[in-house]
Amino acid sequence: MPPSMFFNSLHGGRAWHPDGNPPAGRHFWAMLEAEDQYRQWAPNAQCAVIKGLSGDWSPDGNELAYSCGVEGSTGVAIWNRHTGKTRLLTVPGKDPVWSPDGQTIAYVRDRQVLPVQGITAAHEGRRRSESLQEI
Repeated sequence: MPPSMFFNSLHGGRAWHPDGNPPAGRHFWAMLEAEDQYRQWAPNAQCAVIKGLSGDWSPDGNELAYSCGVEGSTGVAIWNRHTGKTRLLTVPGKDPVWSPDGQTIAYVRDRQVLPVQGITAAHEGRRRSESLQEI
């Protein structure tokens, strides 16, 4: 189960496992631990970006730089917590990190390129195959 589906299930009040009985065994430890952490943080937390990964907050705490797109083809975007707006900075790219002074973002430049329309379509929640058909 992808992480977004896992946390969406918990947020919706549904169990991530059948019958409401958590599975036992070391193979499920990470998911059980994630569920415990979700339940601990959920009352005091708010989801900033649903379709993103490897984020880093700016030093002033006003913007979140994160990877967006689909597996293997990502870009770097910034979400502003005051406006709620997102802007795509570069394609390809992943794992952004703010400099201590907040003036620069370092990131890993991927070689695999997906056209900008494909990244924005994936960012909006479409499947990769649909976004490639639109281009």
